[in-house]
Amino acid sequence: MASGQASREIDPVQAPSVLRVALYSLLFNLALVAAKLTLSALSGSLALRADAIHSTVDVMASLALILGVKISERRSLRWTGCRFIMSPL
Repeated sequence: MASGQASREIDPVQAPSVLRVALYSLLFNLALVAAKLTLSALSGSLALRADAIHSTVDVMASLALILGVKISERRSLRWTGCRFIMSPL
């Protein structure tokens, strides 16, 4: 890794806090979708309905983030204890 370049890996110690923030984001977005759909149904506003659909996409992004964090927490079956594996071709 070049100096000054940040690592993109999630530290195992940080994974629970990343997961917690993603869950809060998911719950908030679900509440936002419900509120927007309710208000859209009561007022007949197409703009609120469209915004609820947009917020539904945010819910899917939060779910993808949670799935990614869960997958990244798993260990490899062929864990060597080092970052790179060199094998002869």
